Amino acid sequence: MSILEIILTIGSVCSAIIMISGVLGLCSKRVRASVAKRFERRKDKTSLAMLRNDITGIYYKYLAAKVIPTYARENLIMLYDAYKDEDGNSYVDRIYKDMLKWEVER
Repeated sequence: MSILEIILTIGSVCSAIIMISGVLGLCSKRVRASVAKRFERRKDKTSLAMLRNDITGIYYKYLAAKVIPTYARENLIMLYDAYKDEDGNSYVDRIYKDMLKWEVER
């Protein structure tokens, strides 16, 4: 084997290594993006569930008397705004509107 053939072989191997690393880089970028997207969706669902749970908890805590303390009403409004910012829907709209009609305890 001549020196020229050795140099050509080394060049071919280096080219193949560079091409393989480029392909792996593209694949790993797509995989990371896919995993990040799934994580964001799961996080959004978890946030909505926690907000819905907190709002529902306030509802049932003060439902019997239909009187809500000022601090709880202010907290309710902040929770509901965050819930709507996350595109929340369901029965929370109904119970929120119902709670806004309750007497506020000072």
